[in-house]
Amino acid sequence: MVSAEAAPRSCRVFTPAGLASAIVKSIDAPQDANWLEPCAGPGAFVAALTDFGVTSDRLTAIDLDSDSVGLANMAKVHAGTDFLEWARTTHDRFDCIVANPPFVSISRLPRRLKSSALQTVLPGGRKIRLGANYWCAFLASALNLLRPGGRVAFILPASWEYADYAADLRVAVPSLFHEFDVHRSAAPLFDGVQEGSVVILGRGFGGQHRVTNYFEYSSGDALTAALSKPSHGGQAPNRTEVAIDQEPEAVRRKLGDVVTISIGAVTGDAGYFLMNESKRRKLALPVEACYPVLTHSKDLIDSTIDKTKWLSLRSKDRRVWLFRPKMSLLDRPKVKAYLHLPLDQGGCNTAAHKVKTRNQWHSVRLPDRVDGFISGMSRSGPWICLNKFKRLKATNTLYVVRFKENLTLEQKAAWGLALLTSSARTTLLDLARRYPDGLIKYEPSDLAAVSLPVPQKTSGAIGAYKEAVDALLKGHPELAASYADRWFNQPGKSENKLRPARIRVLVSRKADQTLSTKSNNQSAT
Repeated sequence: MVSAEAAPRSCRVFTPAGLASAIVKSIDAPQDANWLEPCAGPGAFVAALTDFGVTSDRLTAIDLDSDSVGLANMAKVHAGTDFLEWARTTHDRFDCIVANPPFVSISRLPRRLKSSALQTVLPGGRKIRLGANYWCAFLASALNLLRPGGRVAFILPASWEYADYAADLRVAVPSLFHEFDVHRSAAPLFDGVQEGSVVILGRGFGGQHRVTNYFEYSSGDALTAALSKPSHGGQAPNRTEVAIDQEPEAVRRKLGDVVTISIGAVTGDAGYFLMNESKRRKLALPVEACYPVLTHSKDLIDSTIDKTKWLSLRSKDRRVWLFRPKMSLLDRPKVKAYLHLPLDQGGCNTAAHKVKTRNQWHSVRLPDRVDGFISGMSRSGPWICLNKFKRLKATNTLYVVRFKENLTLEQKAAWGLALLTSSARTTLLDLARRYPDGLIKYEPSDLAAVSLPVPQKTSGAIGAYKEAVDALLKGHPELAASYADRWFNQPGKSENKLRPARIRVLVSRKADQTLSTKSNNQSAT
């Protein structure tokens, strides 16, 4: 609920009674639990909890709007109270917290509420940003009031799943609970709201994280109906709980069975052979005498690279040229001058081992067809940047990837997602080579040994891969893995669903009710 003081009246949305009742049932709380509703509004959750048998001495309700005093006979009410401010000073702790917090940008709040929100500390220790949404502050503050073993249920906007400002919460919050569920409605839950919504449910606060389940529904009614069914202590009639302890060996392959991985071109004298656009122009070397290359992990800036992105690197004066003249160009004046440049004036060290052993010292050996690039020392861990620029190569600071079969870009993206799954990343941790200075490196043989889930579909792989790589490059490897896991658990048209190990999957039996049921494996290993 959005208070009239907090945002324009047009932003106010209230929880439907049926949804409030369904969430209260699904949280599966002990009978003697103490409850908190931090933004009570007209009291949908308070009424549902009262119907559920929660007495007023075990229910605390808070709201910024003084109208909430009418709930006093059902709860201990703090009317006209800023929850965030109250949460920082109260000594009360709760077994269960349920809420439909305000959906409004913090930047639009009145000064007092804005100042209060910006004091909120997110999991991980960073303070909330001005560009975040108010609901982030409510969720983070609520977590500080949970008792060990506690439970939480929040209705959130769809931005929970994709907004940059919510990334810290998306990554951290599930890991704080023994079990965490995300229920998403593709259609709006509220009248007058255009986007879909999610309901997050966490159980076992402070316990070792075991599983994150993800469910998607075609409508708010379908979501409400599913939550109304018991998920603990008995199975819902429209769902079956399937325990998967081990994946069949047949649905996993080593990365080395799918691709060949080798080092890029070895120059023997990088200072001579590699150059940026400024140096090429200064030397007046013809473009035909140079090959476009990637020379550093920081050049891997997206899930794919094409000529346009390479040109962007060139315009930033990155080192993207490899001097490698063809025989037909050797008599060009500028090429000839550079080939004969003395060593003390920037010429090539032709005595270097890798140079002098070549038949033609200036003809650097290039890798064959390159389908992608990997950095063995990427801070975010190894991933494949798929190559869409046919002529583009890489030097030996990067690894080059070549698929053993002729695959489409979508099929390649599916394998790229496989390398980002949580099960693959767990394997990578065991294969990493850790050096005394703290550097972590993967050799081609290490990467080839990684066990991957075999993609059972390709539809949507390109978009899903971009989303996952974007999260990885922003410093959120857990989020990237969750995106990859989720894609692997979405059944495609006429395709089977691949389920990673050590997760619990709730499979829908009523296709007309549930659009799809997915599980996001973030289990502790």
